[in-house]
Amino acid sequence: MSKFVLIIARSGRQLAEAARACGYEPLVVDLFGDVETEIACRANITLRPRHDFNFDAPSVAEAVRSIRSSYGPMILVWGSGLEAQPHVLAALAQRWDTVGCSIGTFFKINDPRTFSRTLAAHRINTPRFAFGMLPKNGQWLLKRRGSCGGFGVTRTNRHRFSGQREYFQYEHTGVHLSAAFIVSSGSVLLLGVCEALNLQHHTELPYRFSGAIAVPQWFYRLRTELTKMVEKLHNAFTLRGLCGIDFIINGDGNISLIELNARPPVTFDLLAQPEHVFEAHLKADTLAYASLPAVAQVRAMAICYAERPIIVTKTLNWPHWVTDRPRIRTRLLPGMPVCSISAAAATVADTRRKLETRVGELRDRLHNELPT
Repeated sequence: MSKFVLIIARSGRQLAEAARACGYEPLVVDLFGDVETEIACRANITLRPRHDFNFDAPSVAEAVRSIRSSYGPMILVWGSGLEAQPHVLAALAQRWDTVGCSIGTFFKINDPRTFSRTLAAHRINTPRFAFGMLPKNGQWLLKRRGSCGGFGVTRTNRHRFSGQREYFQYEHTGVHLSAAFIVSSGSVLLLGVCEALNLQHHTELPYRFSGAIAVPQWFYRLRTELTKMVEKLHNAFTLRGLCGIDFIINGDGNISLIELNARPPVTFDLLAQPEHVFEAHLKADTLAYASLPAVAQVRAMAICYAERPIIVTKTLNWPHWVTDRPRIRTRLLPGMPVCSISAAAATVADTRRKLETRVGELRDRLHNELPT
């Protein structure tokens, strides 16, 4: 078996580091090409994103042709960023051995009409969907089909219609949580639960992904109910490998599913050792996992977004708890992700405080040390 693995994601660093940790030689096609990705992988092809920060399909095709020409056939692991472009993944699957959920599953989950009907048929609780005219009563979110990271979610109270690639979803209140799980040989292994952190609030993008913290208390409290929900989702969509869900729990303890991610979620390395998760993802068709080794500390991460135009210089002294560092001379506009920040401690409270302190420290450093 080839030890090379092709990774395609909007940001390939997490999957590349996990692949490297369990003995693979990752080859990455992504849109960032940050310093840590370059260190972790055998080769990194960084593509210029489209104006909407999606992949340019011809560029993807050319990149993977180049990799196959140089390294031969290998398995393909895909991550975030393809939700709005399932046709790109479908084209790749014709020539590559893909890992994880099938293309049919991916299309089904990313079609909001099919998704909402399937959830209703399997009695999975979710906020109401609406298409066409905005309903008159209640608070609704306008969501762009195929968006990820919360960038395609805005609030709306105006009298309007959704476009062809948009839909409405009722806004529920409560605690925003996520869970990562592995479906292998028909069994479900829940890895853990994270609570969403909003450390850089954005008025126009209220659900932009800003960070997450693993919360064991939520995991122990919700494990049985979430496992049953994931089993229903597997029966509905035929899931495979490492996936994730976003959900809300209200004051009465009721869970509402918000999104199902049919690919590795960004929080998987907060919940288990990345190499064990990656191996389980690759071997989901043949092996069933009763458990994975526990993580010793509570982990958290945050994304630092640019608050003004900046140019990354070689004089910036990056702290050791920063990853996804942009290359020198990279120009970043307001709202663009700069890097990721990590923290770990013995308790949830200590981890949260450490992460908040680090976010504030880095924002000050970027403001004071980098030119516009």
